Amino acid sequence: MSATWAATLPIHLAFWQRTLIGLVVVLVVAPALALGLQVATATLRIRARRGSGSTAGPGGVLQPLADLGRAVQSEDVLPSGASAVLAETALALAIAAPFAALAVIPAGPDQVMAPAGAGVPLGVAALVVCGLASWWADGRGVASRAEGAVTFSHAAIAAALLCFAAAAAAVSAGAASLAGVVSGQIHHAVFGWDTLGVPGLILHPFAFFVWLAALAALFRVGPFRMAGAGVPYAIGGLRAWAWSLARWLGVLAGCALGATLFLGGWAVPGHPTLTTASVLGPLVLACKTLLLAGVLVTVDVGWPSLGLAARWGLLVGWLLPLALIDLGATVFAKLVW
Repeated sequence: MSATWAATLPIHLAFWQRTLIGLVVVLVVAPALALGLQVATATLRIRARRGSGSTAGPGGVLQPLADLGRAVQSEDVLPSGASAVLAETALALAIAAPFAALAVIPAGPDQVMAPAGAGVPLGVAALVVCGLASWWADGRGVASRAEGAVTFSHAAIAAALLCFAAAAAAVSAGAASLAGVVSGQIHHAVFGWDTLGVPGLILHPFAFFVWLAALAALFRVGPFRMAGAGVPYAIGGLRAWAWSLARWLGVLAGCALGATLFLGGWAVPGHPTLTTASVLGPLVLACKTLLLAGVLVTVDVGWPSLGLAARWGLLVGWLLPLALIDLGATVFAKLVW
């Protein structure tokens, strides 16, 4: 058997192999990547600190480990009047929801764990649950109930924007499953065009931009940070560190969903029907996810926090019209094409 002919043989994984790869990706790789994002963001912020003796290691690269050590030794403190039961419930939801979102994302042609036709709504719903639960932790620290209501409205609008952007990609591909969305991009069966090789990003640049911006708003990244709003729900200790990790897990899940909806997911660029996609698919999806996550980390570190009025204007004045225009144009083209 020649090496060339052997390389073209399709690779079909057994059920236990697919299950093992899925469990490793969801339970091992995803938390490690989220921790990496958390450490990278903390390190970049630490390098911007002024004064001597404020960082550990050259350039502050070891400071995240020092912060984790302090968290382990610190006492978990909740604000007065806070409910410990609600705190633990919200934290459990914030941590579990990203894993649920990651579990429905196909990491290869035979790595589909979600029920048929339910991948997109399940993934977006899990992402919204994580975002709102983690917002609740930060929202406890706002200066007043009125300000808390405003910040919650920002999170609710961001959740709606994610739904609109995902709906545009799903309608364009003619499928409610993430596997169907990836298949639509691979085979270019979008709006009836069978020869146009384009991912969702090319057909829906507005929806892609809205997705990233809404993801930043939902998880308070970059200009949507709640800096200076007040005392956070969990002060010090491992609980506060766990809240931060849950937030970055949500960001990672959102980037993975965005890569699937708009960047072709597990498909290898230039080789959409590669026979080794079952093996290379998780790696390709991870690279695309980290690419989007790197954009959000850069924005989080380099973009100053906006005021409440400016955030409202950005969400309602710009992002919401863009999302509705993109979704309306997609539905119209799908109906008349």
